[in-house]
Amino acid sequence: MLCGGITVFTPMIMANLSPTGSVGVIGIGGLGHLAVKFASSWGCKVTAFTSSEEKKKEAISLGAYGAIDSRDAREVEAVNGQFDLLISTVNVNLD
Repeated sequence: MLCGGITVFTPMIMANLSPTGSVGVIGIGGLGHLAVKFASSWGCKVTAFTSSEEKKKEAISLGAYGAIDSRDAREVEAVNGQFDLLISTVNVNLD
């Protein structure tokens, strides 16, 4: 928990993220879960990016405001430029 926690919390501090900021979390797995929890607990509006319907529901239960289908180009384009910080927890090439 400590290693994963500091991995996702450090970018929030380094970016001078305000508790009223808007955060996108790409990938809802171990690190993504922590990122959603930390950012939402910090007071941020969190949006999760995932291709799994089940993980969309899970992210919202963890505190995310909403969830975007990361494979739907229209959904991704619709939120372009709306985030103060994007935290990517995936190890894949992103469009």
